Amino acid sequence: MLRLTITEVLKNPDWHACSFDHKNMQIQFVKIKSSEINNVPFLDDRYLTNYQSEYITVSFTNLSTYLRQGNSIKPDGFIFHTAFCGSTLISRNMALIRGGCSIREPNILKELAILKRLQPEIIKTKMWKEVVWVCTQLLCRRYQPDGMTFIKPSNFDSNLIEDIMILYPDTKFLFLYSTMNAYIISNLKRGGFNLEFNEVMLKSLNIDSTFLSENKISLNDDIEPVNKMVLVWVMQVLNYSNIFKKFKLDNIAVLNFEDYLTNTEGALHRCYEFFGIKPEKIQSVIGNAINAKHSKDTSKEYDSEKKNEEDNRLKNKYGEQIDKALIWAKQFSCYENRETFLNLSLVSISKRK
Repeated sequence: MLRLTITEVLKNPDWHACSFDHKNMQIQFVKIKSSEINNVPFLDDRYLTNYQSEYITVSFTNLSTYLRQGNSIKPDGFIFHTAFCGSTLISRNMALIRGGCSIREPNILKELAILKRLQPEIIKTKMWKEVVWVCTQLLCRRYQPDGMTFIKPSNFDSNLIEDIMILYPDTKFLFLYSTMNAYIISNLKRGGFNLEFNEVMLKSLNIDSTFLSENKISLNDDIEPVNKMVLVWVMQVLNYSNIFKKFKLDNIAVLNFEDYLTNTEGALHRCYEFFGIKPEKIQSVIGNAINAKHSKDTSKEYDSEKKNEEDNRLKNKYGEQIDKALIWAKQFSCYENRETFLNLSLVSISKRK
């Protein structure tokens, strides 16, 4: 069995915190280099299940004690997002600055999100706050002394956002989203109306909020597949907006993915500036292959022209269903007044100087 001290584990950023054992109060680390972390789209079970490497388990209590003894750090930044809004692409590009690292959809946060939904009473305990703090501290470690680390939780982990923001009131948070129409198109690209994903999201979001019951909607109702997409989009945006209103607006910014595609260089400039980065390397980032390839599979060529062709094909095929869904969405005030609704709590990155 591999034996290392806590200092040896935490001083070596190649040891990535990947799993939290609530029953035994232990955290498991896997050895994985930052170059690999930056290359894989996600760091949850989709990647780790078949990943061959060294693992080590450390006592949660010992980790907490060590971090509380002057070894904690202020996170460089978090990237929150709705589903299918270009967050993987944008977080990859954020990591290219100053030897940075982008940790996308870490498994340990997914486990905490599941734990919170299965045991909602846990948030009333003092230990819950410490668990979220320790896990995020382990993720936020820098891979290079002069680098930066950005954490992008999964949209499935949205029930952790308020917990994280309470812990780090002075940290910067970038929120990414797409329009409802774009969200619907993105789902249609995945075939079968991406029904399984949206049903899982609805069940999770329904645990987190009272939106469906307030609107007299039941998950047992015969809801059109496209309308399920509408509900997921509305509930995600509503959740984020309600949370963000409670915090400092100067530390929160929003970016619509359509704005990013329209003016990629300008959007990245403003993102870098928001996080306090001097964008001297902006041209090298713009020219990086990530922007010309599929964000989740860099072996595939993908650009805005191909995206538009694919979008138009789906609009022609499903146009009537999409139009009906968008009309159905108007019953929800947060969609009907969506631009005002979002900007009540968020300062658009496109409007920042």
